[in-house]
Amino acid sequence: MITDGLKKKLAQVCLGLGLLLAYSYQAFATKNMLEPQIYQGTRQKVLAPYESLPDAFGNIELAVTDTSFPIAERFAKSLQKYQPGLNINLRSAPLTVLEHLWRKEPVSHAALLFTPMSKQETIDFTKTRGYQPTMLRIASDAITVIVNWHNPISHREVLLAELDAIFSEKKIRGHSRIHSWGQLGLTTFWQKRPVEAVAQVSNQSVSGHFRRVVLENSDYRRDIPYLDSSAQVIRRVSESVSAIGYIRSSQLNKTVKALTLTGRDEKYYINPTMSKIPITEDPLEFWLYLYLDHKPGFPLAMTMRALLRFCYSQEGQDILSDAGYMRVNKRIVTEDINKYGHAWP
Repeated sequence: MITDGLKKKLAQVCLGLGLLLAYSYQAFATKNMLEPQIYQGTRQKVLAPYESLPDAFGNIELAVTDTSFPIAERFAKSLQKYQPGLNINLRSAPLTVLEHLWRKEPVSHAALLFTPMSKQETIDFTKTRGYQPTMLRIASDAITVIVNWHNPISHREVLLAELDAIFSEKKIRGHSRIHSWGQLGLTTFWQKRPVEAVAQVSNQSVSGHFRRVVLENSDYRRDIPYLDSSAQVIRRVSESVSAIGYIRSSQLNKTVKALTLTGRDEKYYINPTMSKIPITEDPLEFWLYLYLDHKPGFPLAMTMRALLRFCYSQEGQDILSDAGYMRVNKRIVTEDINKYGHAWP
């Protein structure tokens, strides 16, 4: 015979099991709903294979930074297989590349940069040459802000001003300093838990773009640890529930969680769970630029034609894709070529 006391205990056990099952289902559903999908951009091979130019003989002086050097080195080796009469000299340069790129020598001049030229650099170039440099986009990537997988902050959008208040020394966007996750709306266990920001070393293209777009060129906080790569940031964030960092979107994996961001004026919206994002709506996207020293109205030198054709070929884009960058599509190629009045190389 079941007594009233036993019935009460059984009811409590059933209720507990029901709550446990409901919580487990909710956690499973939330994990699957929020499971990050990498913003891939275009990965399809949409550009034609490289075709050799029989008259491409001579030298190209290509200015590169530490970040773009590995790609440029592969470009040079691969292109010279198709164009044995073409000699590509790689000149390692700081982000201010004027001393290498604009030097008057009897060679073609170009630069491979993740950082666009500053206004002053463009002015200096124009004064020296009498025309502006040709800037062409040949690949892209984006920045994703990540937190630990157990962090519930993904239930709300995070403002760029809040990121500035976490990472910046001067807080140019005007938000008060953020020290704890409670200041971002988290409660219970998280309310007093400190926000542990992690940055990448300053010579990385990712770090420079994050500083320009999110911190509005302000300095990083002095107490923030700097790591050498997106892979190291992912490892640190996956090991610490309080950590927050930023990485190349192409390296996002399931060990961390991507945040959804909104701009200060809410004119754009960045959703990391979207498989495709219109280029104009993602301020955290950055480009790899090929700069050419070419006088408008004159035909491209054959050496320059070969380099440009290779960058926009299937083989050149394969090198960029293998390095984790997103290929450019035909629309981007057409826009940039037409902008400068170039015929297809």
